[in-house]
Amino acid sequence: MYLILEYFTYIFIVTVLAGVLFGASAVALLTRESASRIARASRKTIQVATRSLGRISSQVQPFRRSSRKS
Repeated sequence: MYLILEYFTYIFIVTVLAGVLFGASAVALLTRESASRIARASRKTIQVATRSLGRISSQVQPFRRSSRKS
């Protein structure tokens, strides 16, 4: 149960960070100052977060029921 909550917490954090970085990139595009640098940094940060989330999800073991007959 805790692994599922932890997994959803990481998904939430990545989603919030992606939204914040997208907003920062949009503001930079509006001002036309250093937009390409911020966009590159945003993409790199999202890629890193996605990779780490993939590593976490690969470590989560699926729940298996025992096949004992009663």
